[in-house]
Amino acid sequence: MAITRTQFPGNWNFAYGNNIVTLSGITGASQKYVLQVRAEDGTTVLATLRQSPNANNVAQFDIQNILQSYVGVPKTTIDNLGIGTQIIETADTEVFEYKLKIGSESNGVITFENSITGPLQVIAGKKEYYQTDIRDSILLNPAYRLESTIEPEGGTPYCYSVSDAGNPVSGVRRSYDIQDNPYAWPNSDNSWDTVEKVWVEECRPGDRLTKSFWNWVGPYAEMEEVMSIGAFQIVVYNGNSIEQEDIIPNTVGNGGGPKLGISDPNKEPTGADLVVTMGVGPANLNNFYYFNESNTATQFELPDEWTHYYIAPVGAQQAFCSSGVAWGQWGEPIINPILIIRKEDNCSDFDPMRLSWVNQYGFMDYYSFDKKNVKTIKTKRNTYLKEANDYNATSFSIDKGSRGTTTYSQTSEVTFEANTGYMTDEEANSLQYLWTSADVRVQSNRFGTEEYLPVVVTDSKWSEKTNRVDRLFQYTINFKLAHNTKTQRGN
Repeated sequence: MAITRTQFPGNWNFAYGNNIVTLSGITGASQKYVLQVRAEDGTTVLATLRQSPNANNVAQFDIQNILQSYVGVPKTTIDNLGIGTQIIETADTEVFEYKLKIGSESNGVITFENSITGPLQVIAGKKEYYQTDIRDSILLNPAYRLESTIEPEGGTPYCYSVSDAGNPVSGVRRSYDIQDNPYAWPNSDNSWDTVEKVWVEECRPGDRLTKSFWNWVGPYAEMEEVMSIGAFQIVVYNGNSIEQEDIIPNTVGNGGGPKLGISDPNKEPTGADLVVTMGVGPANLNNFYYFNESNTATQFELPDEWTHYYIAPVGAQQAFCSSGVAWGQWGEPIINPILIIRKEDNCSDFDPMRLSWVNQYGFMDYYSFDKKNVKTIKTKRNTYLKEANDYNATSFSIDKGSRGTTTYSQTSEVTFEANTGYMTDEEANSLQYLWTSADVRVQSNRFGTEEYLPVVVTDSKWSEKTNRVDRLFQYTINFKLAHNTKTQRGN
């Protein structure tokens, strides 16, 4: 009897959590099930697993530990988007493609089935213990998916346009309903009139910020076609006046994925192109070069007096769409736009501690702790007692300047306590993932560099707070630099 696969992780699963492959079909008492995890090419073997049948004559393999070895976040590259010529990053390490080969072993001889499963995609996110497949709950959830419409409905030819969208792949949530947005807003001529919410980020001119997006639009209402993000549109304001508008194409030349439209033979992005990350913070965007639609190197520079700007992925429309927008030009945002509000450096008496961390989806989030922060230096010393007399001298004397207790080695540990301002329930709930992240970094002028430095959160718990229960509330976080400093020894 052939070995069959009755359960497998499916497309676009998270690596941290159950990734189960269930096999059945063994008839011999001495046989074992065999599962091979292979690279996307289908030939490179990453792991070969064997398992005897259970009481129901099946075997259940959990391959999460294997998959976790192949996913992560290129933090150095991500944090530095826009510093140089690259402003977009595909998920080269955040998404991993693999295939499965199944078979059986009898008397040390492995026999594989002819079929192979895949390619399957796994992302460096985490699931709850009760979750197996997250495609429907996350990727196709209305909160995250990008939706589209076809016009004329049932007609020919079809006109595809994006009508609704989800959110960035971020755990930090602060938003305005569009009718409550107090900041000047692009008018209908910019085709932004269908947007219902905006994501809000307060940033100082020197702040870096990245946002990751599912590079996957669809499926459409009547067809299973999908396309990718076409470009990122930026609208910059000074008060109520638009200062500039720019389109940054999602192209390989700009570090992104291939721009797929409905006329492309490969309708669905795969591999690293499943997710794209763009530097959207003021420090990322200011003074970088990109390739425009004509493939000409173009400099982007924020005006000195900007007050806020919007940035959002946008999709392409076909020439026969009723809007009259030609294929290759840009329509409405395919996601709730991100609103960046300028926050001046002098609005706080404290040097802000801006933290970044790997969120529950496996991508980067950011938050500034801009209230009181305290720096503490803890030093560990190794010493010995040095006599004040030299017994090898011709006569006895005391060296008054002798060190006595002498330090022969010492290291310093730098710790911080940082505080937020008053928070909304939405912000507070999403910030919990900072405390549970295994990879946290800090950006601060106090370190003499604009780079993000690795830190370790030393708090052992996070407690939920709400305005209903706690009224006005703040959060305090304690962390230390991940590297200690060796200091000079004594003489």
